[in-house]
Amino acid sequence: MDRRVFVVAAGAALLGCKSEPIRYEGFDLPPAGKALLYVYRNDAYIGNTSRVVPKIRVNKDVVGPLLTGGFFRVMLEPGAAEVAIHDFDWDDDQTRVRSANAIVNLKVAVGTTHFVEFSLDRYTYRFGAKPAPVAERVLPTLRRLN
Repeated sequence: MDRRVFVVAAGAALLGCKSEPIRYEGFDLPPAGKALLYVYRNDAYIGNTSRVVPKIRVNKDVVGPLLTGGFFRVMLEPGAAEVAIHDFDWDDDQTRVRSANAIVNLKVAVGTTHFVEFSLDRYTYRFGAKPAPVAERVLPTLRRLN
């Protein structure tokens, strides 16, 4: 009997250990000699865009799939940086989206922070650099994916 009570109590304690998503809380300062990049997704279309999941690459390294409502935070070395999305293709009764690789080239200086936005509406996507004030209005509503 005591063992069953312990198992139930342990299970209840573990249920309370749900992890919360990491939210954007303002600029982080890049570490010495580095820069920061935020790649985020801000869909304009209110329908189901969750099946369109582009994979993000930074300097040919895959960072991961950019889910609806999410962002990546990536450390950059100074110099040139290439941010790209892999091909994706989605077609259903309401939305038709086709993509070829899209690339954003950045000139990265030590201590700087860069923002790149992916957004999707019913028929098109946008992928490009954004100024800090624009990105900082959106990022607090998103969750960190890495």
